[in-house]
Order: sequence, then structure tokens, then C-alpha cells
Amino acid sequence: MYTVPELYGTEDYLCEVPEQDIARYEDSLHRSDIACDEDVHTLCTYFMAENDLSVPKDAYMAINLYLSLREQLVTLLS
Repeated sequence: MYTVPELYGTEDYLCEVPEQDIARYEDSLHRSDIACDEDVHTLCTYFMAENDLSVPKDAYMAINLYLSLREQLVTLLS
């Protein structure tokens, strides 16, 4: 679907970016092993420890973990 969008009745929305543009901004990128806000990461890590939740091993486990963490975060913020 990604490589041949025409087969699925859509078009290629890929936007080419020149290498020099990538190189220009590469130094200003924030690189981290944490893919979200640090406070959210800390809370999720805490919730995982408190509820004996482990790092997911497949996509289905990741979805279940996400739903569980999201529910706890929403409850905390309400």
C-alpha cells in the first residue's frame, strides 16, 4: 500500500526533501530514547510498575498497554 498506492485507488503523497535541507536541520533535532513528554513517560513507567505491566512483545500487547495507560492518565487528569 505504501510503495504502490495506485493499486489501492489513491496517489503517492510522498514529499521529497533535498539532502541539504535535512543536513541543515539535523543538528537542531532533539534526539531521545523517550518518544513523548518526559513527565508522561515518568507517569507511564510508574503505572506500569504499580500494575505489574511489562513492555509489550507484539502489536496487540502494545495496544492493550496503551489503552490501560491512557485510561489511568485520563482518570488522573479528571
